Amino acid sequence: MDPERLIQCPLVKHHMIRARRFPYHLVKCKESNPEIAKKLATCPFNARHLVPRADLSDHIMKCKDKAFMEQDGGEETPVLLGVLMPASMSAGSLFTSLLRVPGSRVFS
Repeated sequence: MDPERLIQCPLVKHHMIRARRFPYHLVKCKESNPEIAKKLATCPFNARHLVPRADLSDHIMKCKDKAFMEQDGGEETPVLLGVLMPASMSAGSLFTSLLRVPGSRVFS
């Protein structure tokens, strides 16, 4: 990604931020706009993806930055965000189960 490319802020649509400053802007913009930030969830695969909470499950399944499977000694072992998981658990099932945990703040 070109660090000088302009990206639209997902919180305040008229904010246009250079890609190299985008992560810093998100932090400040979330703090400045807590009511808007509460309505959005952060993608577990790319922190730059902020989506409406109701759409998070759909986004996780379709995210272009979704983690992929790595071969490890002939047995497929899912690797998600650098954390090894049991071969029986997929990335999708992990996040689906996390979404169901009452009071979970994983995506906030």
